[in-house]
Amino acid sequence: MKAAILALALSTAATAQPVNLDLNDTCSKPTNNFGAAGDQPGFWNVTNGFVGAPKELLGLDGAPSGVMLSFPIGFGAKYSIPNPFLVGELHTLLDDGLLTPDVVQTLRFEGLDPGTYDVYTYGPPVTEGLKTLFMYTSGDESEGINITGGWNGALEEGVNYAHTTIQVADATLDVEWVAGMFGDSGYFSGLQLVPAEGCAADVNGDGMLNILDFVAYQNLFVNADPAADCDANGVLNVLDFVCFQGIFQAGCP
Repeated sequence: MKAAILALALSTAATAQPVNLDLNDTCSKPTNNFGAAGDQPGFWNVTNGFVGAPKELLGLDGAPSGVMLSFPIGFGAKYSIPNPFLVGELHTLLDDGLLTPDVVQTLRFEGLDPGTYDVYTYGPPVTEGLKTLFMYTSGDESEGINITGGWNGALEEGVNYAHTTIQVADATLDVEWVAGMFGDSGYFSGLQLVPAEGCAADVNGDGMLNILDFVAYQNLFVNADPAADCDANGVLNVLDFVCFQGIFQAGCP
């Protein structure tokens, strides 16, 4: 039942572009098999910080993604702090990156498809208390999250990575980072843009649930679009409206 209407939601919304980014490859970079906290294996871009015109990133398949990256306000100096407890993929991602001074630095993505993204930003497992504040902005939507530093042997949200979900409507996403205290403190090691799972009830794909989703569903039904077959029984009738109403009331994750 939900599969049919979920396909509808995904087909009417723009597709978001997944990207993996390692900010410094002094300790090499993760392999394509490493999914990190975003559970997104695939090609890892490397920047090492740069100035000048935006550069195009590659997608998970290693092909051009159409997503352009730039550092319009600083990019931090490269660092490497090998941790003897870090090995393998975590070593390549977390043991190097860009410094976090007490002046805001900006990493900008342009050319993004409209859609909802889960954003994961990574910092290394340095001494607890070396904080980094990450700020995520797209259009009128903005959020700030601190990570504290420290290490417990694994990736841990709020400690060595931050996670937020943000709606990108203007093709641009800014990720800013700054020290959580005066002077150099935390670090910025890598980032993942992970397309969020589609919401079955968000028929028009605008990231909100309201009467417009009912209008969009009704239009599909009136036009006898197979995507309106909410209960997936091959027949369009009032039961499909009942089915859609139940999915709408259940809301989005």
